[in-house]
Amino acid sequence: MATSLLILTLTLALCRCVNTLPITKDEYVEMREKLLVSEHRMRVGGALDLTDAELRVNAVLMDLKRKELDVARRNVSRFPPAVHFFRSKELVDNSEVFKIIRSMPKGRPMFCEDRLTQCAAGFMVCVGISI
Repeated sequence: MATSLLILTLTLALCRCVNTLPITKDEYVEMREKLLVSEHRMRVGGALDLTDAELRVNAVLMDLKRKELDVARRNVSRFPPAVHFFRSKELVDNSEVFKIIRSMPKGRPMFCEDRLTQCAAGFMVCVGISI
């Protein structure tokens, strides 16, 4: 009795674990693509639709970013998050990506606007952020 109950339980558990409705490769690819698009939309800014000009600028920035990351992979001392701030500040200041972002409208102070009321303007200028 106990053996047949164990076999029945294992059989039912196995049936629940095995997909009894197989899907085709095309269905799998379509489901996977939908999942990837859904995850992309969940990213910060993922729901924004960029213009053609913005897409071209983004492509340039991403290409520069990939090149900087390739250099960092070969030499971790060239990867700003991996080194002390006093050493990484020069790397960031010389970064082509950062130079482009800094020159964009609002690119410089945008990430500190909500903090302007929390600290003195003199401090902001002291750390190199012009307001």
